[in-house]
Formats: sequence, C-alpha cells, structure tokens
Amino acid sequence: MDFALHKEEAGELKHRKAHSSIEQSTLDAADKAPLVDVTVPVEPPEVVPAWTAANHVTTKKDRVPLLILTILSGFTRLWRLGYPPVVVFDELFYTRFVHMYINRLFHFDSNPPFAKQLIALTGYLAGYGKQNETFEKIGDRYADDTPIWALRLVPALSGTLLIPLAYCITRELGYSRLAASLAASCFLFDSALVTGSRFVLTDSVNLCLLLGAVFAVLKFIKKRPLGPGSLQWGLLAGTCMGLAISTKYTAFNSLLVLAWIVTRHLWKTIDDVTISAGRLVKYWALCCLVVFLIPTGIYLSCFYAHLAWLTKAGPYDSMMSTRFQSSLEGGLETITQGQPFNIAYGSQITLRNVAGSGGNPCWLHSHEHNYPIKYDDGRGSSHQQHVTCYGWKDINNWWIVKYADRPTLNVEQPPVYVKDGDIVQLLHGMTFKNLNSHDVAAPVTAECQEVSCFVDHNISATAQDLWEVVRHYVTCLFNGSFVNFKTFCRKWSVRKGMIRYGILSSRKCILFTSLPKLL
Repeated sequence: MDFALHKEEAGELKHRKAHSSIEQSTLDAADKAPLVDVTVPVEPPEVVPAWTAANHVTTKKDRVPLLILTILSGFTRLWRLGYPPVVVFDELFYTRFVHMYINRLFHFDSNPPFAKQLIALTGYLAGYGKQNETFEKIGDRYADDTPIWALRLVPALSGTLLIPLAYCITRELGYSRLAASLAASCFLFDSALVTGSRFVLTDSVNLCLLLGAVFAVLKFIKKRPLGPGSLQWGLLAGTCMGLAISTKYTAFNSLLVLAWIVTRHLWKTIDDVTISAGRLVKYWALCCLVVFLIPTGIYLSCFYAHLAWLTKAGPYDSMMSTRFQSSLEGGLETITQGQPFNIAYGSQITLRNVAGSGGNPCWLHSHEHNYPIKYDDGRGSSHQQHVTCYGWKDINNWWIVKYADRPTLNVEQPPVYVKDGDIVQLLHGMTFKNLNSHDVAAPVTAECQEVSCFVDHNISATAQDLWEVVRHYVTCLFNGSFVNFKTFCRKWSVRKGMIRYGILSSRKCILFTSLPKLL
C-alpha cells in the first residue's frame, strides 16, 4: 500500500515538472517574439447638450432663503420712502423731466426715456403734475401735496428686485444655496445700491433690467432649441435687453456680453445631430430676434412714444431745428401756421449764419435799440435800429419776406415763391422796420457798411433796403477766408435754404458777421 502511494506521488510530481517545462518554454518563446502594438478602441465621452441638464436649478429648498432676502430687500428700499421731503442729488433734474412729461412739454436728456416715462406714469396716476414746482437747487423742499412716495416707487421696486435676481442668477450658474445667499446679501447691504434705489434716479431701474436679461438668457440657453419654454425665455430676454438700453446707454456693454453668450451657444448647436436643419434655421432666426430685432424695436418705440406724447413747446425746443420747433404747440407753430414749406412772398423766416461769430451759428436779429449818435472814437452813426447776429433763438429773429414794389405782407393763394435773382425787402417781424444798409461806417469794422433797420413798411423806401436773392452759392466768412457751398435747390426752402444777400445798388456788398456780433 505504502509502495503504491509513493509511486503515484512520483508520477504526479513528474507530470507537474513536465507542465512547468512547457509553460517556461512558452514564456521564453514569447520573450523572443517581436513586439506588436495593439490599439484598443475607446469610445469618446458622450457630449451632453445643455438642455438635457437640469433646467430648474432652484428647488423648493430655495424658497425660504429667497423669501427672507426679498422681505429684507423690500424693507430697506421701501420703508419711509417719502423721507426726506426735499430734492436729493439728481432728483433736481428727473423730477423736472417727470413734470414736463405729465404736462406734455418737449424736452430731451442725455439718456433714453424709458425709465423717466415709467416714473412719470406712476406720478401721473398718483396725481402729480399740477404742482408749480421749479426747483433751483438740491435741498429745495417738495410741495406739501406732492406724492413723493409715488415718484420714488419705481426705482425702489427695481432696487428690491435686484436681490432675488442676484440669488436666482447665482443658482442658475450652478453654485450652492449658501453662495447664492452670500451674493444676494452683497446686493442687499450695498449702501450705494440702497441709496440709489430710494430716490428718483434711473440707475436701479437699469440694473434691474440688466439682471433680468442675464437671468432670462441663462434660462434660454438651457432650453432645448424651440422646445418648451425656449420661446418664452427668449422673448423675455430680448424685452429686458431692449428696455435696459432704452433706460441708460451704459447698458450697451453688458448687452454685448449677452449677445456673445447667445451667439456662442448658437454656434455649439451646429454640431448637434439631434436637431434637424430646418429646426436649426428657425432657432437661428429666434436668436436674431432675441439679440437684435426685439431690443431695437423696443428702443425705437420708446423714442416714438416720447416724440408722439410731447407735443407742446418747452424750454428745450430752442435747441432743435426750426422745422421741428414749428411742429410744437405754442411755439413757432403760432408763427408758421398756414405757411407753405417753401418760402413765398409773405413768409416769416429766420436767417442763420452757419459759420456765425467765432464759429458758432447765429441768427439775424434786431430789437428796439438804436445805434448811438456818436461812438467812443468820435465816429458818427445813422442812429437807426440795431441789427446783430444773435446766438440764441428768439422772437426778434423773425423777418417777413416782402415784395419790393407793393405793401402786401400775407402769403397769397396760390403762393408766389421766391426765386433766384428776385429783389425783395426783409421786414422785421416785431418792429416792422426794413433791413437796410447804407454808406455809413459799421460800428465795429469801419471799412464795412452799417446794417440797420429803418422806416415803416408803408413809407416809400430807397433802393438801399432792396436785397437780391443769390441762391446758387452761399458765401460766408469763416476763419478769415471765404468759403463757397453749392446747392441745387430750385426753390428756397423755408427752413433749410442756403442763400446770399447782396445790396441791389452795388451788387458788391455781402451781408456777413465778424467776431463781434454787431453787423
């Protein structure tokens, strides 16, 4: 038995040695074999489109911190909104604009009108506008019946919305609730934002619209192209962008960043094979609508509403063109009403030297003051009525174009238009004296002839108050040299004509002005 077992063990050991020899020979052969590179195919990581991620980062757990932050924001912005009851900082200007909006008086500002229109609407609904308030300086007190809280309500509400918008934007960017609460708290306790939100200023309105545009753009790019919610968030983004640029021009840089974000997102959608070509083209059109068309349309609409509503002449219309002034009620419209656009005999006009005095435009002007009998240097004058070049628009700048040989002052029907080469008289509209020049030394430049107004229109005049219209070239003295400008108008336009006047008797005297504003 023992011999048999030992014999079996010896056979098994022999078998193991043979197997080990085979394995060793196989390994030796493998070491001697040439090396071969084996490429194992690796699948690329799956690209997850933005719209497959969680569209709603905020959850029910965000409601509590969001509610607390909003309540604190409303308290800091809305509590005792009517205090102080005096004009603070730029309220001096914005309350003036609001007052003119409500009374439909034309005005303009360095920034677009949307925020001022919104403030004016709330002030009008609260009964503001009847107060005769003309603030002269910061610190002037409001009238007792002025609804100060209503004027400051729109900026305060806009400042209140900054905090929840900051929280939601931070969450949309993927940060935690703690980080979002911290970001919103920075907006909440910023003293500059609190102060700017409590007065009649437009900065908080502009910031609120910009943050609204940022939040809407973040939601828009996370939606599947033309999927549920994509159109709504896109339209909201475009609307906020348009209202922001219609409030202050400082929003333009931020809107460029948002436009770049949308464009970059649009570029990434080109590689998405899950979107058909037709759907992609429609999505491009929607992005163009969001980034360009809607903001542009809103911007132009705000100015259209501004010009359509303000129909009465105000303190700012003197800076506008004569043609525009004539369209306002109570201004030049009372003078030019019923007159033809092209100048006819009987038209009331103003004459402006575009080079003017010292390079500043000025208007041919006269008033009831006469030249002195003698000047300080001993020279004499005609002692006739002053004619000057006045740098501001004034009622004394108006002249009536009159026939040279008849006393008619009204525009005939049909109108007889003034043509190149016509001989006319110019009658001052307020003093009814003719524009005249004669062989008397000018008050400033003695080698030039004096220009004055004299005699009533119903007294026969000499040829020295007859003027020839020379329309083909406009000659003006500018920087010491004469410059000619050619025009091809067939009729002399009542508000944009370019002419030269010369005395009929000599045909060599041109009406012009030098640096001192006496002609």
